[in-house]
Order: sequence, then C-alpha cells, then structure tokens
Amino acid sequence: MQGMKHPAGVALLALALQGCGSRHSTPPAQSSAEPAVRTSAPTAKVLEPAKPAALASGADAAADPRLPEMRVAPACSFLTAAEVSEVLKGPIGKPAEKDAEGTSTCSYPPLDMTSYQQAQIDIEWHGAHQSTLEDTMARTFAGSTAGREVAHEAALGDSSSYSREGILRIHAGEALISITLMMRPDSEGKAMALGRLLLARMGYASAPQAPTDDAHREPARQNSHESEVVKGLSLGEDCPTPDEQSKASFARAVQDEKSAIVPFKPGLTWAYLWTEGGATPQDHECLNQVVTVAEGYVDITESCGFANEQHSQNRRRICRQDLLDGQIFHPAIWAHGPAVISPTTLFSLSSGTLHALKTAGRAPHRWLQLYPNPTRAQATKVDVNATLLVDPAAPKFFSVLVNDKLAQLPVVTSASKKAAKTDDDDDDAVSPLVQQLQAAVLSDEPPKEDPDGTGRYAMIATVLDDERFPLMLDYQVPGKDYRIKVTKITYESQPEMEQQLAAKEEVTVYGIYFDFASDTLRPESTPVLEEIAAILHKNADWKLSVTGHTDNVGGNAANLELSRRRAAAVKVALIERYHIDGSRLVTDGAGAGAPQATNETPEGRARNRRVVLRRTS
Repeated sequence: MQGMKHPAGVALLALALQGCGSRHSTPPAQSSAEPAVRTSAPTAKVLEPAKPAALASGADAAADPRLPEMRVAPACSFLTAAEVSEVLKGPIGKPAEKDAEGTSTCSYPPLDMTSYQQAQIDIEWHGAHQSTLEDTMARTFAGSTAGREVAHEAALGDSSSYSREGILRIHAGEALISITLMMRPDSEGKAMALGRLLLARMGYASAPQAPTDDAHREPARQNSHESEVVKGLSLGEDCPTPDEQSKASFARAVQDEKSAIVPFKPGLTWAYLWTEGGATPQDHECLNQVVTVAEGYVDITESCGFANEQHSQNRRRICRQDLLDGQIFHPAIWAHGPAVISPTTLFSLSSGTLHALKTAGRAPHRWLQLYPNPTRAQATKVDVNATLLVDPAAPKFFSVLVNDKLAQLPVVTSASKKAAKTDDDDDDAVSPLVQQLQAAVLSDEPPKEDPDGTGRYAMIATVLDDERFPLMLDYQVPGKDYRIKVTKITYESQPEMEQQLAAKEEVTVYGIYFDFASDTLRPESTPVLEEIAAILHKNADWKLSVTGHTDNVGGNAANLELSRRRAAAVKVALIERYHIDGSRLVTDGAGAGAPQATNETPEGRARNRRVVLRRTS
C-alpha cells in the first residue's frame, strides 16, 4: 500500500473482488505457513533440513515438460541468508522453514530486532493454475492509474503480479511462488530481484516476459505533507532527507521545544491509562518515552503492562515535518510494523493544527487506526476525517502529575460533532475507502450529543497550549469507549530533587515504573534511576530510605508485600546498575496505607502508586 493515494483501497477492493466469485490463493499472512515476522515461529525448524519426500516425488516432475529442469526442494534451499541480506540491504538471521504436502515456506527474519528487513518465500508446487488476488486486481484495474497503485502485472515467470501490500506472486511451470516483504517504497524492486534469483536457482527454463511499461505508472509517493489529509500515507523506515530550507526550520523547532512548558528532550516520559472494568478494576499503564530528538525526526518508544504478561516495548519514528504540519493522528505503535507512518503524529497535534485552532477556531483533523497486523482485507480499523472546533466552554487547565507534583497545565480543547464509524461496527459502518473518497467534513457545528441517542459523540481533543510541543493530554471518542488520558509526565529535574533531599524533605517519585502487579522494573524507569544514582554519587555521605506505595486494588497483605518488593527492586537496581553501596539504602513498604488521592478513579490510583525517597543522613 506504499505510496497509494487511497491507502485503505486494498481493503475495499479485496472485499469487492472476493464477492465476484474469483478463485485466489490464500495470502501468506493468513496461510498455514508461519509468516516471516520478527521472531521465528516456535514450530519452525532451523536449516539445513532433509528434503521432504513429498517435495521430491516423481509426480512433481510429470505434469510439465519444464519441471525436469526445475529443482524441486525446500524453499530455504534456494537462497541463503547472505543473499537475501544483500538484496534487502539489511542483516538477516537464520532462515526457518515449514513444509507440508506439496508446499514449502521459508522465513528470513531480521538479525537485528530493530530492523524491518525480512522476507518470506512460499512455494506451492502444483499451484500455478490458481488465480491469485494480485492477478485478479491487476487484470481488473489495468487501465487505471489508481488501480495500478494497488496491483499490477510484473515481468517474471509465465506470469506474475505485484501488490503494494508487498507481495509478488509468480506462476512458473506448475509452481506458484509468493514473495512477501514489508510494505516499503522500494519493496517491489527488492521482491523482483529475489524472484529473478530464485527462478534461476530453481532452473526455470523459459525466458522472462517483456518488461511492462512502467513509464506511464504514477510513481510511488515517498511522503505526503499536503493540506488535504485524504492524500494517504507513506510507510517506511526513515523520514525523507530535508532540503536546506527545511533544515533551518527544523533546527529552530528543536531549539524551541527544549524550552516548552513540557521540555521535549530525550528521557521525557508520559504515562496514560486504560482500565478494565469488573468487580476488581485493573489499571493498565502505558508509557511513551522520547529516546532520540534529531533535526529530521524523533524516536518514541511505547510499552504497556498487562496482567500475567510481560510488557513489550515498541518504537516509532515521527518525522519532523509531520510534527510541524501533520493533520493525521495515529496514536499507536506496531510491534512488527514500519517505523515511519507519514504524515501522522503519535502523541500530539501538530504545531500548525494548534496554531489554526487558536487563530481560526477550527482545523482539519483525521483520526486513523490501522490494524496491528494489517492484511489486504483488514487494513484500516478506523479512518475518519473531521473538523476540530474549539470549545470555548471547556476548562482552560488540565490536572496532571509533572515531575511528581500535581500541576495545572494550560490547554486548548476542541471537538468534532460526530465520532468515527468503523468496519468493526455492526450497524451502519462505512468503509475506510468510502470515507476517504467522500473527503467529508463531518460537521461544521459546535460539538453536541447525538440527538438520536446512538451514543456517538464528538471526538474530543485536549492538547497542551504550547505550539512548541502541543502534547495530546486527553483524546476521547465516548461513543466508541476510546480514550487516551495522560496521568504522569516526568523529565530530568536533578537540581530540584537534590535540593529537596538536601533539606531532608520527602521526595515522591512517580517516574519509577513496574510491570502490572509485579516488582519488575520497566525500561522507562531508567532516566529517574540514573538521576537518583547521580545524586548519590555526587553526595557520597548521603543515605536514603526507599519506601514503596500501592493503590488498594487487591488485598492489604498482598499490597504490603508488593510495595516492599518494589522498594527492594529499586535498591537492587541502584546497586547492580550504578554501583551504589547497598549500606547507603534501606527499604520498606507501606502498601495502600498512605494514599495521596482517592482509589475510586484510575487517576487517583495512579497517584497512589509511587516510590518515596527520604535522606536519613
């Protein structure tokens, strides 16, 4: 879907074509073979395998006169990891294969887990007569520039087609070959290179087709920053290289955001909550942390803690141009998706959008949610265009913990009248592509409740009133029971903490994070732990007490024990990571016995989960 004008087009086209009765093979992402994802499937076997009898039988060679010249073997036996790595321009780990009767799959995972270079090859030895979805789309939309952006014929084997989803299908003799890459602007060229090499290794005897006429095909767009938010997305690994004029504006932005109300710099961390209901509510705390601030981009990590599961930390890159003028809000980070989804923001409105709200009272806005593992039939979960209108009656300040103290931050609140309709609604859902083609502003009126009582209300955005860094503090779609609300913000403030400890004042710390109902420290705790360690190294005669506190969810005895274990975990981290003498630290736990706020709300419970430091000598 890279470079398409209508990124959700694959979803609608696939559904329409499936309804036409066309016969097509199962996409690799939904096949019985394990997809080539960032970790090898647990059932896969690492090569080098013995040749399966099912693939080596004489029956395979009898159906087509070319097949005696073609090598019938496991998919992983044709291309080495080094060869795939050379084509993809990225490190590849050990290939893993999975074979079944008449089929073979080889996954080439990334060697570096921060890389998105990976590939999967599927071979169906008697699948050449199947009509694939790529073939059907390429034939149906051959006369349309927009259609060729979705899928088009390629020039390999007896016939072949490529889709912008990153899939190349090749019919060669009796075999159907599928090569699947990540969705990138350059994936077609890489898939074709792998296909040519693979066919040569298989001994495919026929000459390739004449090249298709690419001169008239609209080039894939690397990025889109036009004001019309319906223009689409660009998925990739990196942001475009800025020109000299952009570099100058980017450099000013980097300097300005350092002095923002909430300074935007590495180590900045904010937490937001979502709560599972029931007799015993469970608060899941998700953390975003700034890890890199560069002229052309910023890198953000996200992790969410869940009961009985380890949290996973994922990363996304936001292009600087999108922070300045992007109009699409995509508040999610994929575990296995592209690093860049442009032109979208992740954690804020753009500076341009906030400026428009403050000067004109309104601004274009698009709320987008892609499925975590998008496929051709399910790419876009939510995609709605709207106009945000400033709500003059909304509160002017937002209450949130900033560096362990309750603060009132200035905000601008805006809303659209109507919330999104999505494919997962079971009533009057509108497809993402139709929403894009309509390009409709949903309402020009001030936000109000829906008069028909359907429960669809406004998208409501509360953003920090600071064009240098307009952090999204509260974003909700009540009719969809969707909300992201920031509860804590922390960034380096060593002088203040040191001054409090010097005066032997109690220091309440919210920037130390633990897995759900656990004493396991989360990676986002590192900046604050480093800050405490630096203070202790600077003041070698100081000793500290460390006390853990919890909310009241769960029994008193369990909470008391948990608070003690969490305090002990902080001590262990300071000793093992930062070489602090353990005799300078004493630990204890108070459980839920000393609440700072009510335990009846998620925000109150978040305030009660904390670590308290006190200088004892």
